[in-house]
Amino acid sequence: MSFNNSIYSSKKIIKYSLEHGLKEIYDIVVKEEPINLFINNEHYVTLLSTPYMIKELIIGHLLTEGIINSFKEIDEIHIIKNNVMVHIPKEKNIKLELSKKIKLITSACGNLSDFFKLLDTLYKKPLSSNFKIHFEKILLAFKKLNENTIIYRRTGGTHAAALFNELAELIYLAEDIGRHNAIDKVIGKAAIDNLNYGSVFLATTGRQTIEMILKAIRVGIPIVASISAPSEKSIEIADKYGLTIIGFVRGNRFNIYTHNERIIFH
Repeated sequence: MSFNNSIYSSKKIIKYSLEHGLKEIYDIVVKEEPINLFINNEHYVTLLSTPYMIKELIIGHLLTEGIINSFKEIDEIHIIKNNVMVHIPKEKNIKLELSKKIKLITSACGNLSDFFKLLDTLYKKPLSSNFKIHFEKILLAFKKLNENTIIYRRTGGTHAAALFNELAELIYLAEDIGRHNAIDKVIGKAAIDNLNYGSVFLATTGRQTIEMILKAIRVGIPIVASISAPSEKSIEIADKYGLTIIGFVRGNRFNIYTHNERIIFH
């Protein structure tokens, strides 16, 4: 995969090391730019993102925020520089309002029972997926994830997200300065290609917060694994809605927090 120079910037820095002392050099840093999303000609949100895979980012964001259920529900999408204009049917406005309410509660860490009531307006039953994976494939997938994070290797400034199948074959990978955006990008790419979300698992480098877990639940991804930790409430939500959470995937170990029946050990 190749990236154009719009993703990177060169900055003059002072580098220090014990061996060589102070040295003035030019360093490569990752760019962060505002991406303005307009829905039906009204500004909905501005995402601070690494400026590539913008279409995938927006489609994934609409899906993981519960605004649309399918890529096909988007009538039009136009990208002009950092502005993205999306038109969706007017009857989707109720989902826009639900999404805003859920965002308010997650940001304020509100009462969990009230939060579940809101979630139940979107999800009537737990995830239904027969997806299972051998534990060794999870470890292999994260090795591949680390090997393929090109922007991180150059800048050290991005999170990564990837979708793998049960054989640990890499389907899609995206990087972004925001861990949420990286997830939205791979989910958006999967939507464009009409991939079955129930046949893959999501690997990430970010913390597993409520917002991160909801993204997987909304589209039907059965397993979310990360090199980092889940939060208490994300574990409770995952348990309720049938999502498998795996954390601290490092070297030859990991922790399973919910629905371990999807992981094969024999």
